[in-house]
Amino acid sequence: MARISIISVELVRDLNAALGVELKTTTLFNYSTVRKLAAYIGAEFPERFGAAAAPAESRARQRSGRLKDIIRRSRGAGPALADPPPAPPGESADEALLAVLKRLQKGEIDIAEALAETK
Repeated sequence: MARISIISVELVRDLNAALGVELKTTTLFNYSTVRKLAAYIGAEFPERFGAAAAPAESRARQRSGRLKDIIRRSRGAGPALADPPPAPPGESADEALLAVLKRLQKGEIDIAEALAETK
């Protein structure tokens, strides 16, 4: 549990720095998927992300992509991980990420395996 807390603090710090926002660590637990977190950030900071400029789903996809980039960059300092298997045909990158997050939440995989699969 302590590892998850440390990772959460580091991720929130990286998100705050990269996006210019002030999220609390508990936000990650309240919005447990990248899509939900991105939607929350867009709704909470509309002036920062031009919420009126694009439809909600499009904005969520853009924020989701930025969050994924931040996560990938933050992993860059860690050990090299094997390439993840490609997403099954017809499954989007968001669906694949959600599946990995669900497996992580259920305890089927650990954080290192989740990071490897979402690389």
